[in-house]
Amino acid sequence: ISTNAKIENGVIFAKIDSLSKNDVPTITYKAKVTSTGKIVNKAEVLSVDQMDPILSNNVSYFTINDDLFEREKVIGLSKHVGQILKLDSNKYEIPFTFNLSNMGTTNLNRIQLEDDLLATFGIDAILLDSTIQVVADSGLVVNPLFTGRIPNTSLLIDSLSNIPAGVSKSVSIKVKVKATNDQKEFFNSATVFAGINKTITDISTDGTDADPDNNGNPNDNSIPTSFRLKNDTLTSAIATSLTMVDSSLVDDFTYQVKYMVLVKNIGNTTLENVYLTDSLSKMYPANIDFKVSEKGIVSSQSNLTPNVVFDGILDHRLTLMDSTKKLKVGEIDTVYFTVDIKYGSNYGPYFNSVKAFGSDDFGNTVTDISNSGTKIIAIKSDSTVFYIPIDTTELSKLVLVPGGFSPNGDKINDEFKIEIKGSVEVENIIIVNRWGAKVFEEDNLERKMELIGWNGKSNQGIRLGTSDDVPSGTYFYILKIKGFEKPLVDFITIIR
Repeated sequence: ISTNAKIENGVIFAKIDSLSKNDVPTITYKAKVTSTGKIVNKAEVLSVDQMDPILSNNVSYFTINDDLFEREKVIGLSKHVGQILKLDSNKYEIPFTFNLSNMGTTNLNRIQLEDDLLATFGIDAILLDSTIQVVADSGLVVNPLFTGRIPNTSLLIDSLSNIPAGVSKSVSIKVKVKATNDQKEFFNSATVFAGINKTITDISTDGTDADPDNNGNPNDNSIPTSFRLKNDTLTSAIATSLTMVDSSLVDDFTYQVKYMVLVKNIGNTTLENVYLTDSLSKMYPANIDFKVSEKGIVSSQSNLTPNVVFDGILDHRLTLMDSTKKLKVGEIDTVYFTVDIKYGSNYGPYFNSVKAFGSDDFGNTVTDISNSGTKIIAIKSDSTVFYIPIDTTELSKLVLVPGGFSPNGDKINDEFKIEIKGSVEVENIIIVNRWGAKVFEEDNLERKMELIGWNGKSNQGIRLGTSDDVPSGTYFYILKIKGFEKPLVDFITIIR
């Protein structure tokens, strides 16, 4: 660290007593990072004892992507529970399947899979087998001494186990327990390691895909696998979620959005004819043109059949019914699709939802409307919302702010009126005086005829005398625009 800074609790501080015009002080430091993944560094101006009219430039981010290291050595792990078999009045057999994926570009050796089953079941279920048989794909050598209890929580012999680049391997076990509380919901997570120092690692996420958000980093997906032992009756159920995984500006008039849909069998019986629908025509206003540029992308192991003529207008079926493909108990499947939007001056908000369908062996149909996000929440249904980002140049055309006004009661330019165009929404307005003291703030802005305004009266801070009128002078406004990260900041002049 350079001598003009210091470090406290992992945070680097630099105090600058004064800045002359054109001064550019420099603080330097070096940090050694040994973990994988994206690194985001943040620098921030914490405080200043003078008025700062431009607040948007007080924070800076720098992203470091060690692409070579990320591409070379990445391992992911998913885990799902199959159909639980009841053996006796309070005895059960639970099948677990682990999917280990080498997502990098180099072969990985010394693969180890750890699962502490005793920590999962606690006092609510007793493990019956002294050792638990492990079955694994070729290239992975099982540990015959695995018990699911410390110190034998390793499922593999790591010195003999490896996974080639770009290859996935599966491991499965069947666990027998005697339940003392078969109504309890259990949560289980496993961990995979690779390399001689076990520095390449991942914690399992529920389902069959180690990287369900498809961002190349399995470490940000670690949802525990949940299950219940007691299922006296067959229950058919399905759940789905929808999230936006990528977006970009194609040209001055077109914005592209890539969606990811997750669908899961949350019942205790196999589902068939699973399909998804998305009524995009209800999502976009009538004056907005759009097209589905990618109809539906699934993996080669998927149980979903993409609909190649899906357009969200005449055909709302994102995937098609297929009785030959089954979604087993606890399985999660994924489909992606991309929409190009001719947005004009309509920057949102845009709301989207997906509906999932499936049927069981008895002909019963189950449905669910998606929740927003990468985690499936069965009891929740809410729209996935996005705004098209607005750059500073474009925003200045949509939010027209005058340079000043004269609130003297002559009915000429008595209000500070901001003209709003298109679908832009102003969430908050703050007015401060030249010394930085807040004189006005409003969150619930009244919008009439595309205008919002201020009458020059203070509702914040210390008033002069009995009047709420702020005196003549220079003031600064800060406008928070919905869907826009940086506020609009500039000055206005009041003349009474």
